[in-house]
Amino acid sequence: ALLTEDTVTIAVQVNGRRRDELTIARDASKEDIEAAALKLENVERAIEGRKIKKVVVVPLRIVNVVA
Repeated sequence: ALLTEDTVTIAVQVNGRRRDELTIARDASKEDIEAAALKLENVERAIEGRKIKKVVVVPLRIVNVVA
């Protein structure tokens, strides 16, 4: 039998460039993942002064912030 972990590490990109990683519960909603990603220090620094146009969340894989 395979064991699954309760947490997962998700890559966070800003404008296609990898900025950070996020470790979050496997069953977290898209909204929770998005909120946690936007609070990361490296992400805040990368979008500083820009308006966020779109946030793409692929559960268990990646978050891409387009600013």
